[in-house]
Amino acid sequence: MGEVQRLIRVMLAARDYTITQLCKEYNERMGTKLTRQGMAAKISNETMKVGEFFEVCKILNFKVIVEANDTHVRLLE
Repeated sequence: MGEVQRLIRVMLAARDYTITQLCKEYNERMGTKLTRQGMAAKISNETMKVGEFFEVCKILNFKVIVEANDTHVRLLE
């Protein structure tokens, strides 16, 4: 299992969300028609785009934080 897949699965479990619930909320917010199988494939194959990942994080109420190792620079999404 890849790191992104593991991360999303942990986030889903932490919020007690199913992929079906995530997909429904994602489609409502984004105006798309992604199927549950399509969402599961994006997660399993790690083909999710960064913007899609950010939206998943928003739906699940997680922040994305990027920190530089050598400075105190922090970027939040």
